[in-house]
Amino acid sequence: MAEPDAALVERAPRAVAGLPGLDACADAEGLARTRPLPEDPELRASIEHAQARLDRVDALALAARYQDAHALVLELTELTETLGHDPLHAAALVELGDLQDRRGDPRTAEPTLRRALAIAEAAGDDAVAASAFASLVYVVGLELARADEGRQHAELAAAKSTRLGDPAELRREILANRAMLEYGAGDTEAARAWAQEAIELVETHWGPDALQLQSLLDLLGSIHRVRGERAPAEAAFRRALDLVHRRLGPEHPAAAPSHGNLATVLYSDSRHEEALEHAERALSLFQSVDERTPFVASALNNVANIHTALDDHAEALAMHERALAVRVAIFGERHPDVAQSLDGMGSALVALGRAEEGLARHREALAMHLELLGDEHPALAYDHQGIGRALLELGRPQEALAPLEAALVLRSEPHDVDPVERGETELVLAEALATAGGDRERARALLLRATEDLSDAPDHAKALRRVQRLLGERPTP
Repeated sequence: MAEPDAALVERAPRAVAGLPGLDACADAEGLARTRPLPEDPELRASIEHAQARLDRVDALALAARYQDAHALVLELTELTETLGHDPLHAAALVELGDLQDRRGDPRTAEPTLRRALAIAEAAGDDAVAASAFASLVYVVGLELARADEGRQHAELAAAKSTRLGDPAELRREILANRAMLEYGAGDTEAARAWAQEAIELVETHWGPDALQLQSLLDLLGSIHRVRGERAPAEAAFRRALDLVHRRLGPEHPAAAPSHGNLATVLYSDSRHEEALEHAERALSLFQSVDERTPFVASALNNVANIHTALDDHAEALAMHERALAVRVAIFGERHPDVAQSLDGMGSALVALGRAEEGLARHREALAMHLELLGDEHPALAYDHQGIGRALLELGRPQEALAPLEAALVLRSEPHDVDPVERGETELVLAEALATAGGDRERARALLLRATEDLSDAPDHAKALRRVQRLLGERPTP
């Protein structure tokens, strides 16, 4: 199985559907607390009007009108700089950075947010500075895969929030972004704790139908999924999707992440036709907003994985190639998402009988993951298993053993792993041991464990019978 891709990284706008925004900086009165508005009536009116227009940016983002929001916030960054009111100028830059990231350009968003932070700090505006820090948690820690730096931004954002009295919307943003950072870094226990705290905050402050819950439920569901907890994962995704349909309608692009996330758990549960329906719906909704975003790439990846499960490897390869092109354009040549696409291409190439090409892609992904994530991140299991499978297909089972052993280590305690993924690794390793004439007793033990782990994954029945025959076992009916 290739690596499924959660669509949870779509962030909700800071203020949603009439809900309050940042308590300390969402209006002219809040701005006056950091720097007094000028006495000149005309200039004062211009600043207040600019603030009202800046509030509209979130409404446009909620409607998925990112191009209109981007054009408006670009105009406002220039206007607020001309007006000379630094807190408002910093707030406009935070909005600009967030929109740059939403439109798939985190490398441009980072310096924009750092500039906003510097201006807010100089103006003494803790609310805007905290918001800039919170956005940097997401952009730097998750999107640009610099987790430790992202955690530092989270601590600084929390300190600012505490000094402001922990306004609810700011606290929600910090908790959500920290949860997503930890999810991306592979620490699902920490991610679950942060996500649950954020969900409890939103339900307490805004109620069980608040739109801010959608991205948090998608995140919680994704955490459950990678831990092999498929039933609670599906329940969380369906609650998120139902929430958007009731509040915004089924055609709203905000439904795309929940469709995509639901597809991943249905895929893991071998319900491929149903998964493909949701994955293609997610892709269509994401593309209705913009063809070149990280969300489109994630949706392409998920559609590709389902085509792989349906044995349509040529279509899977084409989808992975499209996802790779989008990701390279957004993130550059070296990023964990780029490595993920390389792994997907490698698996498709091996399945198409082009094992040498597939091996090269998997090795390229492994080198990239090692550089960016270190040698203990769970994503490396896909690289190692892909390399092992390619070597096995090339008739080099002895060489396949080391990478497959490495994959199994990453899919064993204390790592949080879907048992189906662990079972896949056990099965391929058992096959390599049997083919290489290695330790047959260990191969049989691995086969037994794989049979248990894959008991709810009927797609693997054929592979199980093949390995059983290799070991002289009676094939499972």
